[in-house]
Amino acid sequence: MPTTAGMEPTQVIESYYHAFGELDHQMMEACVTRGAGKNDITTVINLFVMNKTRQAYEFNAPSIVFPAHKWRQDDGLPDAPPFGAADLRIEWLQGDEDGGNLRYRVDYTFWVPDQTVGETAVETGTAAPLSLSYPRRDLVTLVRKKGNWRIAEITRE
Repeated sequence: MPTTAGMEPTQVIESYYHAFGELDHQMMEACVTRGAGKNDITTVINLFVMNKTRQAYEFNAPSIVFPAHKWRQDDGLPDAPPFGAADLRIEWLQGDEDGGNLRYRVDYTFWVPDQTVGETAVETGTAAPLSLSYPRRDLVTLVRKKGNWRIAEITRE
């Protein structure tokens, strides 16, 4: 099981947001406590199940989404629509590590597959897999739990 052991607070935040596009709900769950991010994790679990179901029916089918943060790093056209958080900007707001409670602002672009593009166009190569982007800002509170940093609250603005 994934853990946040040994991670700095900003690494926990990065791990949580990067896990979106990788459909890694286990990492997301490892990064949170007190039910933080429940809706985000549920979304990723649903996409993970859809992805695995598709791969079971269509032997060796590619993933239904491509991690947005990797797509933005590679600057290439992915085989699947980009999904998840990209262009993370993490800014410390208050608290100190000794106090065991920190607050950050996280600005990012959230990518979701565009449902208006027909799959047949993508499959025939007449259109690239598209996603829509939305600017987002979250206020993230981290606490130290059993010596490890965990996200205790995510407030989406």
